[in-house]
Amino acid sequence: MAERTQKYLDVADTLKREILNGKYESHESFPSEEALARTRRLGASQPTVERALMELKREGLLESRSGSGSYACNAAGALP
Repeated sequence: MAERTQKYLDVADTLKREILNGKYESHESFPSEEALARTRRLGASQPTVERALMELKREGLLESRSGSGSYACNAAGALP
């Protein structure tokens, strides 16, 4: 039987690929949790997106700026 991953990890993986593939430039403003949750492509609720973004911050792919939002930290090709 195939192992299921938690939904937030699937969302984090999708967003990670987008960051690393250059959809979001380094230090570019990242969409809000609410905006990402409204997109059907992720198919996730706001709390799930919030947890996924926390994972990306933990991995160093996003940074939060108080009162300003989140920003991508790595442009395409920035990571090995």
